[in-house]
Amino acid sequence: MNKLFGTVDIGGTKIMAGITDETGCIKSYEKFPTLELQVSDTMDKIIECLKRQCGDLSIPLSQLSGIGVVCAGPVDAAGGTVENPYTLPGWDHYPLVQVLQERSGLPVKLENDVNGALLGEVVIKGLTEKRVLMIAFGTGIGAAFQAQGRLYRAGLGFHPELGHIIISGEGETCYCGHKGCFESLWSGTALHKRAKQRGFGDFNDLFAQWKSGNLKAAAFIEKIQTELQTAVWNLGIIFKPEAVILGGGIMSTYFPFASNTLQEDMRDNGDFVPPYEILQADPERNPALIGAMRLFF
Repeated sequence: MNKLFGTVDIGGTKIMAGITDETGCIKSYEKFPTLELQVSDTMDKIIECLKRQCGDLSIPLSQLSGIGVVCAGPVDAAGGTVENPYTLPGWDHYPLVQVLQERSGLPVKLENDVNGALLGEVVIKGLTEKRVLMIAFGTGIGAAFQAQGRLYRAGLGFHPELGHIIISGEGETCYCGHKGCFESLWSGTALHKRAKQRGFGDFNDLFAQWKSGNLKAAAFIEKIQTELQTAVWNLGIIFKPEAVILGGGIMSTYFPFASNTLQEDMRDNGDFVPPYEILQADPERNPALIGAMRLFF
């Protein structure tokens, strides 16, 4: 019988808690808002969700082989704590692993959510032995890299905050303390805000106007294409990926645009960044929950 794991994906807006087997099959999951309760009560709710789903499978919680948690970072994976006052207010320094272990009686592993999504994506796409870079464009930007099944870390158990590489001298100051970082220019939040500052309803409106030949929109599109190419060039020249996965809410709509933008920049730089495959993150199969299971392997 395949081993079963509790798998949890904690984002700034919602939490998914489910049961996933060792092959990556998600047996069940539930969603609920992240910040509707205090953090300690949220841990209880996660345990309740897993117990309820175990009951539906006619097994006790104790039969799970462990609980894997991927969480919006920064997190200290080695220390088992959340270090994120930015999108999880009230959770900073919270000993998530210790608390869940005490309340469940099970081993618990913690990882950054983009790392978890990457681990799930490489299983879904059969890329486990490849050098893979993933970039998630959402409220912020997260990026992760793996080579031959192992995640890249920055040291001390932390995930490298690759969304804050500097790609321009323009833009507003980010909460990281710098102007022109990738996240402050290309996150979904940033693109919508920048479009509004230029007199458009949001980025969707600006993009539609660009398609219709609006010159003001075209100037902005040209600018953000250069920014995206610069960011991925910087990451590519460091990591030399064989595949780049683009995910997050923005890419559910704008993956073709982003993919074409990167392909245009790939034509003449093979001596520095060898050609790589550009893939869209799976929007349906909850790769983060699969990645949470993969933390035990």
